[in-house]
Amino acid sequence: MPKPSEILYSTTELIESFRDVPVADTFLNRTFFGDERFFDGKFCQVDFKQGRRLLAPLIKRGQLGRVLERPPIRTSFFDVPTIAPMRPLTVADLDDRLSGETVYDRRPAGERMAEVLADDYLECREAIVRRIEWMTSQLLFKGSITYLLDDGTTDTLEYGTPSEVTPALTWDDADADPFKDLSDAADAIQGESGAVADIIVFGADVLGVFLWNEKVQRWLNMLNFRVMQVEPREGIGTAQHLGNCNRPYAAMYSYAEATEQETLAVGLRSWCLCSRVIAF
Repeated sequence: MPKPSEILYSTTELIESFRDVPVADTFLNRTFFGDERFFDGKFCQVDFKQGRRLLAPLIKRGQLGRVLERPPIRTSFFDVPTIAPMRPLTVADLDDRLSGETVYDRRPAGERMAEVLADDYLECREAIVRRIEWMTSQLLFKGSITYLLDDGTTDTLEYGTPSEVTPALTWDDADADPFKDLSDAADAIQGESGAVADIIVFGADVLGVFLWNEKVQRWLNMLNFRVMQVEPREGIGTAQHLGNCNRPYAAMYSYAEATEQETLAVGLRSWCLCSRVIAF
């Protein structure tokens, strides 16, 4: 390490400034909740109408029609918090050297303030996007969103309980049939909601177990009959398109997002997807 006198009386040149800023992922929110609406009220009202796969009734000629039941509308009210990140800017912050500046730069305080505000705006916006994505994951996997408020208390938004299909055998078992389990899950979704599942999202841990399952490997090695086609494409953030499954027919993705915890604990925390599979 050079002595302080050597640094003081020698020329120093900044070669390059490196910035490593993770980009917020929006895969879940973009895929399952493409339409965004913003409001300023204290309470949020959500109406939910569940459709059914009904057949039109047949009647004798000349008779009146038969009444089809009208599905009810379920209304929920949420007392929602406000997403409001902020960063104070003081005069002392403008005295510090910014990224990319040398120790000899004499930039005006106005230019330095503009650059600091621009960086703070981008990072706060990324934090907002990441928070929305986290809330989307909690809603999809748990049916509720439990969050920590600024006063240290926690609150929960209850929406509903997701339907779960638990396989009889874990996929690392030699007799397990992941395709049958996925088909059963798709049938359950169609029976309960009337919708056809066309997207399958694998957690990071369960994906490896799925791909190395004996039956999956057998189907992948077939030439003239394909139950599944794995052709990974370029990933989008923490999401990766894997290919298509024909039993049930759905696009397959892997997803492994993690963020820093809101407590004082150090490290990243996964968004409860590592060992789970969701189908929509």
